[in-house]
Amino acid sequence: MLARRRRTNLISHTRKFATATILAAAATLTLSACGNSGPDVSAKGQIDYACALIDDVKEHQPSVEGDWSLRIGDQTDPAMLKVMAAASFAGGGTGGGAPVSEEMQAAAKDIFAGITRLNAENIQDGVDAFAKECAAR
Repeated sequence: MLARRRRTNLISHTRKFATATILAAAATLTLSACGNSGPDVSAKGQIDYACALIDDVKEHQPSVEGDWSLRIGDQTDPAMLKVMAAASFAGGGTGGGAPVSEEMQAAAKDIFAGITRLNAENIQDGVDAFAKECAAR
């Protein structure tokens, strides 16, 4: 009986956490839309956002080996989170996402491969190629 109660409490806690996470994401999108007609969730808008994330990283933390802390978990470097998000929009993790050039999708896949292996060279190559594709748009 005690094990069932603990399992029920764990499930309840997990649902509350998931709900809180969804609400936080919705609030973030809502706040980011303040001052305009709303977030651009079109395919072009998603890639524009991905390119803005990459541009921000290239401007403020351009060197993966020199500027980043390659960690996954509670102390994941914000730059890594940004490039992973950008790569996600371009289908780096799934091969899906917004329609992009083959080069941009390959760069996104390089970013994902580098992050899963914590390989700074792969990440850097992917970020540089992604930024180049963004500039060419």
